Amino acid sequence: MGGKDISPEGLQNGFTHAFVTEFENAEDRDYYTQKDPVHLAFVSSLSAIIEKVHVMDFVDGVF
Repeated sequence: MGGKDISPEGLQNGFTHAFVTEFENAEDRDYYTQKDPVHLAFVSSLSAIIEKVHVMDFVDGVF
């Protein structure tokens, strides 16, 4: 899930797109972010064109 920002509030702080990635558990998330060779290659390939990234982890419905 993801898309281009369309908010009229002006609170984006320079961010233009958002993506949500869901994992079954923390172990799956940790593998994806720290060891998955496809994900790591993808991140590396974007480092020259992405100015900044904002990452948030959350549990759905827990506030």
